[in-house]
Amino acid sequence: VQPSLSSLAVACGSSILIYKNLKPFYKFTPPSLEINGDEAEAWRHVGAGHINAAQLHAVLVKLLHQLGGMELTTRSQAFLTSKEKDRESILQQCLNSKLVHQSTITCMTTMKRSCAELSAIDCIICATEYGYVYCIDTQAFTILTQCKIPGVPVFLYAAGLYEVDYRIFVSTRDSEIFSIKRDMKSVLDPIITMTADIIGMIRVGKQVNN
Repeated sequence: VQPSLSSLAVACGSSILIYKNLKPFYKFTPPSLEINGDEAEAWRHVGAGHINAAQLHAVLVKLLHQLGGMELTTRSQAFLTSKEKDRESILQQCLNSKLVHQSTITCMTTMKRSCAELSAIDCIICATEYGYVYCIDTQAFTILTQCKIPGVPVFLYAAGLYEVDYRIFVSTRDSEIFSIKRDMKSVLDPIITMTADIIGMIRVGKQVNN
């Protein structure tokens, strides 16, 4: 975003809405995730009339046990949690839209790109329900880098400069804290595991407090 003109970024569902002068300017949506082949095939079959709502539910329940709920699309999750009497009507509504695997944005922060001055250009750091952490260019609105963690992020703290060196601390719903360094594409192990729920994260000096 132009350094001389402040902008506001608001996370809304699976998108980030950018406002300039409190007017809508841009909508950024992280890329869709890959859909499980068996799940996509089940929805194709029900759309073609080869299986009914009850059979679709049975297939999705099996996939739920095999893969876990986080690997299924939000459409399948909603269908699985619906009441039996409502499934047919929900099914008809779902068939009118394309099956996509998008993730809800759970938290955001910013990090300076190349200069620590207050008016310097920021990068947006956002995390999603499926454990992806994205660094976003606020001028071209493209993804600069991304990293995957095995948890659902709830708080982010970024330190450093994107083009120099940086570290992003991510706390999750499981009360674990992960550290992402430059050029990391995935992080498997937390640096801290808390025994109580994390309700906030701040930096004091060189320490990150929860």
